[in-house]
Amino acid sequence: MDTGTIRNPEHCILNWIYNKDKMKERKNLFLILAVAGNILFMLWMSYNAVADRFAGTFYEKLSYIGLIVLLVINTLLLLSRKNKDM
Repeated sequence: MDTGTIRNPEHCILNWIYNKDKMKERKNLFLILAVAGNILFMLWMSYNAVADRFAGTFYEKLSYIGLIVLLVINTLLLLSRKNKDM
């Protein structure tokens, strides 16, 4: 194997990243992953809150509500961006 040759970009794993033809597909994939991650994180936080019967100080409850609101807003903005791009 000649170590001085450069690999053909068609065989490189990173070709998927640099391929301009599939840019829209990648954006949609990452958008779906971001929305799914937000929803999964909200469900996990809600499960823990229900399991603990919403025990906690006022500030803990306030931060929980604030974080859930921010995640919901982030998800809605991502989804509206997806609809606008199509």
